Amino acid sequence: MKNRSKAILTASLFVLVAAISLVGARTTDRLGPVYPITEPDWLEWLPQQAEKKMREKPLTLSREQLKQAIQRQMPIKELPEAKVPRTYYIDPSVKASQPVADHTGKIVIPTGGKINPLEHLPGFRLSFSMAPENGRWNG
Repeated sequence: MKNRSKAILTASLFVLVAAISLVGARTTDRLGPVYPITEPDWLEWLPQQAEKKMREKPLTLSREQLKQAIQRQMPIKELPEAKVPRTYYIDPSVKASQPVADHTGKIVIPTGGKINPLEHLPGFRLSFSMAPENGRWNG
């Protein structure tokens, strides 16, 4: 009987606290005055600015001239010339320490199996040099 009265007292106390908190609660959508946004929308403003600049001064450079102009502006640290030319090949493969399963539970890589993640990226193809030649990037 003592446990039952304790449970009833606890439940009624909980209901009383919940009721008091609901009585004091107010529903407000805002904490202060709301003002309209005065900044322009960049998704609209940026193309308009680009079009305006093109009308003022049309682009007369070829793609190659533009590429050269950009490369001239890029600060490039002068590198010393290599005394012995070297080429390094990397293998980003990883060896599975335990079986790797797909979402259905099928084992795709057994324990000890090797996988090269670059071979499984869709559309990935490294088609440019990743090192500068004579202080300039060849990409």
